[in-house]
Amino acid sequence: MKDEYKQLYFNATTHFQMQILKFKKLNLDTTNSDLNPEDCVDLIYVLREAKELYKGLEKELNKLSTKLQGVACLHCVREEQSKISTEYCTGISNVELIPKIPAKRYYDPELFDKVMNRLNIPEELIESEVVRPNWPALKDYAKEQTAQGKDWPGMEETNAIFKMQVRKKREILD
Repeated sequence: MKDEYKQLYFNATTHFQMQILKFKKLNLDTTNSDLNPEDCVDLIYVLREAKELYKGLEKELNKLSTKLQGVACLHCVREEQSKISTEYCTGISNVELIPKIPAKRYYDPELFDKVMNRLNIPEELIESEVVRPNWPALKDYAKEQTAQGKDWPGMEETNAIFKMQVRKKREILD
């Protein structure tokens, strides 16, 4: 593993541990002392804004991870291999073809209506969108139906979902 990746992880764990200690100390301070209402409100504001920052960081980490999973999976497909192993971990490639099914009627009313009709949803519920499919369950159901040879709307166009399951062999900072 490259030293810069180890350093990135080291920085993340150090920062995380420092922040956790600060928040735990704040928690103890608020239990053992009499904070005035203004301080309470200021601290609530700070915590709300800090949570938003961490949510933003999580989104960026997820975006980068998704992109890297796609790159690694494409490599596996090109090289006709199912996994990539390093000294630290093993990545197992999973490429899944899913039907292109709109999540809302707004995006593709015709295809949405076909899917809902296939599920025997009454017309008035389809038009009002009172009922919307649960995406993970619908994806699995559509795969199951097509595996049984049944026609399924949206299977003419599919999207590839690339996932790399990573299993740890050893700690990053060992």
